[in-house]
Formats: sequence, C-alpha cells, structure tokens
Amino acid sequence: KTPSAMEQLKRMLEVGGIKNVEYTFVRKDGSEFDAELITTILSDASGDPVGVVGIISDIAKRREAEEELRIAEQNFRNSLDSSPLGIRIVTAKGELLYANQAILDIYGYSSVEELKSVPTKQHYTPESYAEHRERAKKRKQGKPAPSNYEVSIVRKDGEVRHLAVFRKEVIWDGEIQFQALYQDITERKLTAEKLRRFKAISDRAGYGAGIITPEGDLTYVNESFAGMHGYTIEELIGKHFSILHTKEQMRLVERLRKELVQAGSYAAEEVWHKKKDGTVFPALMTGTAIKDDMGKPLYLSATVIDISERKQAEMALQQSEEFNSSLLTNSPSPIIVLNADASIRYVNPALEKLTGFSSAELIGCTPPYPWWIEETRNELSKRLVQAMHLGTRRYESLYRKKNGEQFWVGKTFKTVKVNGEFKYYLVNWVDLTEQKRLKANMEFYLSEITKAQEEERRRIAREIHDDSIQSLATLALGIDAITKEKEKLPEDVIRRLKGLRTEANSILDGLRRFSHELRPGVIDQVGLVPALEILTEELNKENSVKASLVVVGSERRLIPETELALFRIAQEALRNIKRHSRATQSVIRLKFT
Repeated sequence: KTPSAMEQLKRMLEVGGIKNVEYTFVRKDGSEFDAELITTILSDASGDPVGVVGIISDIAKRREAEEELRIAEQNFRNSLDSSPLGIRIVTAKGELLYANQAILDIYGYSSVEELKSVPTKQHYTPESYAEHRERAKKRKQGKPAPSNYEVSIVRKDGEVRHLAVFRKEVIWDGEIQFQALYQDITERKLTAEKLRRFKAISDRAGYGAGIITPEGDLTYVNESFAGMHGYTIEELIGKHFSILHTKEQMRLVERLRKELVQAGSYAAEEVWHKKKDGTVFPALMTGTAIKDDMGKPLYLSATVIDISERKQAEMALQQSEEFNSSLLTNSPSPIIVLNADASIRYVNPALEKLTGFSSAELIGCTPPYPWWIEETRNELSKRLVQAMHLGTRRYESLYRKKNGEQFWVGKTFKTVKVNGEFKYYLVNWVDLTEQKRLKANMEFYLSEITKAQEEERRRIAREIHDDSIQSLATLALGIDAITKEKEKLPEDVIRRLKGLRTEANSILDGLRRFSHELRPGVIDQVGLVPALEILTEELNKENSVKASLVVVGSERRLIPETELALFRIAQEALRNIKRHSRATQSVIRLKFT
C-alpha cells in the first residue's frame, strides 16, 4: 500500500522471509483489504534464491469477530461497572484486580487505589476478619470453603455494614480469577433483630397473641395464648384454630374472620373459647389482617384477654344492690356504676388504681369525667349518650390518668333493670394499653415480613438482570459472531445456530418481563404514573385489550410503599382482564386528591 511497507518487505525478504505479518493491500479497483502475509524464499542446490512463495489470507472477518469480541467484553465490563451489586475481581491470593462503583460506595471510598491502600484487616470487624482468615486458610489447603457467606465490614467512616457474599471462578483477562458479588443486607439484619425482639416481648406478654394463615392454621402463639387454653405452644402450631372453639362458638368466630378479611380489623369483641379439657371461658379479642400488595390477606393476627373474672363481677353486681360483693372489690377489672343522670355512683379499687383517682374524688362526678381528654370530650360525650340510649354497647376510648399518662380501655356499657325498672348503668373496663402496644408490634412484625418479601423480589430481579440476562446477552452475541462465518459452516449448523439465537431472544424477553413484574424498577426511578403508562403500553402491544391511563388531579410522588401497592393492584387487575374477560378496552383511572 505504501512505499515504507514495500521497503520493509524487501528488507525482510533479504533475511530469509516473512511469517504471519499483517498488511493492508490494494485491489485493482483501488479498494483496500487487510490480509495476513506468509512468505518463504525458494533456493537452488547452491543456496542461491531463485524465487519467492507468498500466501495471502483475507483477515477482514477475523478482524470483525475480534472487534465484536472486544465490544462484548466492553459491554460486560460496563455491566459490571453499573451493577447495583458490589463486584470485586481478586486473585487466588486475594489481590484486588477490579472493583466497581457499588463496592466503593459500600466501603465509602472514592477510588480503587484508596480502597487497596487500606490493610485488609481494617475492612472487617474482628469477628468477621477471623472468619475471613479461616476461609483463606481452607482454600490454600485445598479444603472446601463456602462460596456463599456473610461478612461484617467497616466503612471508611467507621460504620459497620453487613453484606451477603457470593464467590465463584471467572475468566479475567484470559486467566482464572475469582469474582465476589456483595449485597448489602444491613437493613435485613436490623429487621431480623427487631423481629427477634418483638418475639421476645410477645412471648412474655400477659395477653394471648396468635397469628393464623387465611386458611385458619396457627403459625404463631405466645405462652399466654397457649396457657389460657391449656395447651403447650408446640401442640397448637400447625393446628386449625377451630380446636379453640365449640361448634356453636365457630359461627361467631367465622363471622369475625370474614369481617377481618374484608375490613382489615375489628375492635374488641367478646368471644367464648374452649380449653383443651373442654371447658369454656369468655375472652375479649381484637384482630388485624396483614395483606400483600394486591390486597390479599397474608396473615390474620389476634390478641386475646381472658375476662372470666370480669364476667363473674358483672353477675355479682347485678345481684348486689349495695355493691359490696367481695368479687367486685377484688375484681381486677375496673368497674363503674352510673346513675340515670350519668353521675358516678360507684367505682371499684381496680378503677382507682388504673386512673389514679380515688373513690372520694369520683363519686358524684358528672361528665366530663376527670379521665377524659380535652381534645376528645365532644366525641366521648356523644358516645356516652348513645350507650345510655342503646343499652348494651362495646367501644374503645383513649383516656388520661391523674398523672397525665394516657391509656386505652375497652368498655362494655349495660343498662341494669330489675322487674323492668331501671336501676343503674354498669360500665366495665378492660385496660387495652398493653394489648394495643402488642397489636402494633404484631402489625410491625407482619409488615416487616411483607417488606422482606418485597426486598427478596427486588434482589431476585436484580440478580436476573445482572447475571442471567447479561450471560444470555453475551451468549447471543457469540452466536451472532459465529453465524457471520456462513461460508465456513454447513447449512444445518447455521440453521441450528439461528434457532438457538431465536430461543435466546425468547428467553431474554421472558426474563426481562419476569424481572420487571417481580420489581418494576421504573417505579423507584420515576414514579407511579410512568410505571402505569408502561404497563398499559405493554398490554397494547399484545393487541388483545386496548388499555389506557387517565390521571385526574395534580400528579405527585407518593411514599414508595403506596406507589408499589397501587401498581400491584393495577398490574393484577389488567392481568385478570386479559386472562378471564372478553373485554376489548380497559381504563386505569388514577385520581390525586
């Protein structure tokens, strides 16, 4: 092509020939092509050169394949750089060859050089460093060492974070090295610790606490729950809750269960329970349903208080006009007796102890009572009037003690008559403060389970995107590179390769769709409305149902949990329309108020 190339060729021929040298040649029509030139000098018997043999091979396709491979490798490096998981490539001796940005963010360093400059020991907590040394020792000795494990690291700023690590062999720059993927599980660890603390508190609570599946199988009970029914915890776990009620009681319990599934909760309700020995006892129950993103119940929780002594006190009070029964005086349940004008006629010691007000301070008081809270006086007054007119009534109220401390009570309000003549109003209290706290803890416990499930969905979606999809994409590029060598491959091989490419594309589309359904990343990035727009566009591409989105009001971002829940509802609704209806059109209406 150039005089310099010709001069180089002449000089190399003079010293005996050229082997495997690449040149750019010029065709007759002026076009150029890259080729590999191999030459050998022919000599006669005397050793004098008589000719030259030259072999020229067109290397354009090889150059294209090398370029494609270079691009594929660069894409692979780019996918590592942008991965949300921390990724490190190390040698068998632990020397750091590569670290992506996520690893730097996890450790809190600004560059790979800064990360490498810190001694390995300083990256770990003492306990985790000892485990690291033990794993390294096993690998050096050729003994099995876990490929999946957890570590506790110390960031540059001193904060301790907990990571899940997945280690495997990879080819890096043509040599066998080791890739380690790091996932930050600190929040998961903290959640697990909170759940452990909740269980420890619940196990020691004075109230019964239980959790059942929507089908009615007991998955958790505390010692109080099991004890009040005469069972051990082990005897109840896995059993259907119907063993705790008679057939007659189950009619009310089933009604409450359906109400719980539909409404999400029910206030304090008096329900009779059956013990292991067949005897029955009255209990005050509250319930809460924990549902998934689609509104489907995951678990039903309940707190139970044995009110046998309270029922006995009520019976004694109805029989004792002077309220001097020892059962009333010794009853652990607070009791109030009201006259027709709502003035206080009697309070027992349990109520004095709970509120901090003495009997002398309370007898003769009319509404508003000393324990009423200023902000809710109007509401409490209305409830009192309703209870006095409607007779038997149950409701919950928030009150304030004499020392200012607030507490919750569940109240049963009854009108007592003798021979049809009004005698007094009987108000029986149950302190629900601890029960409310336990219920809140239980709701937190169940909500954390739901959050953990969503976090696991997010993790699986990331792994599918960063591992499976990237590997399949690399495979597809490799197939493309091979099929370009058509003239060198048999027709049936090319046909099979094209089939493999089609199958790889199909699997890639399926994985992308599955990853998106598991955890639509667009919600985290741009919000609910764009995610719903994509959802409707995907359905329109299938040409089965024409979908559209109507947004009413001023669009704004909501909290992540709410956005995800609304998206899941719309996603499941459209899926059901597509599968089970004959509709040709569907509309999602999103209204911001």
